[in-house]
Amino acid sequence: MNRTRIADFLGRDGVSFVVVLGSDEIASAIALRLTEAGRRVVLVRDPARMVLRRGMAFDDAAHGEAATLEGVEAIRADDGFELAVILSEPRRVAVVDLDLNEVLAIRAADVLIDARPQGGRERADLRGLAGVAIGVGPGFVAGGHCDVAVESRGEAAGRAVWRGPVAGEGDGGGDAAGGPEMRSPCAGRWRTPFEVGRMVYRGMTVGRVDGEAVVAPRDGRVIGIARDDALVIGGVGLVEIVPPGGDVAWRGVDARGRAIAEGIRRVLAAIATVDRLSAAIRNDESLF
Repeated sequence: MNRTRIADFLGRDGVSFVVVLGSDEIASAIALRLTEAGRRVVLVRDPARMVLRRGMAFDDAAHGEAATLEGVEAIRADDGFELAVILSEPRRVAVVDLDLNEVLAIRAADVLIDARPQGGRERADLRGLAGVAIGVGPGFVAGGHCDVAVESRGEAAGRAVWRGPVAGEGDGGGDAAGGPEMRSPCAGRWRTPFEVGRMVYRGMTVGRVDGEAVVAPRDGRVIGIARDDALVIGGVGLVEIVPPGGDVAWRGVDARGRAIAEGIRRVLAAIATVDRLSAAIRNDESLF
């Protein structure tokens, strides 16, 4: 343990601290890119949202499992001290089940990013909770819910919205056609021996919820699946499959996640440039 690095992280002038709400493949892509850019990032899990595309996310770290994307490791933190220890080192992401207020009490955030899918819920107003508040995807209004919003869909993914709403409707979820086809038939405990990447065939029982079978509707590859032994509610998506040879990512970072993450990096770089110019003007410094 390096006490100096921990003190530097917790200090007011320490390295940039970013809080990302969510732990799915989009939130993880953002955490990866900003960590590569030298920032320290914590993912705050959403208990109301199960992560299916676990081969593309840091979420499994919350369960004590190895979770690494492109050489960046995610580690679970159970309290503020563990969070500070994890983020005192470069190329590491912290994953927590803590409340947002608990995280912000550890150290004020320079950036707060809400990367959670909408899921029909009203977006919260993030402004004032951090130096910069960024909302990702439909439902966000720049200047209303956040300081800056970022598009999450299609060719516009990663485009900054500096004033007004993000285009589109819905939750901005995964790219698999129609989203999860295999859903929980009831509330209960989900049990499955399957993992991401497995091939399944029409009529195959992929898992059970309290004994009720969840059956594959067609042949395909599992690109997303809820963790074994999870408690679920009725109607929630449990498994995503794509046809054999389907061009949908199931591990690593896909083009959409990379575009959104890079868009956020550009937003933060632009804000930093404006801040530097403003400071120079206030101090009557030469700009050339």
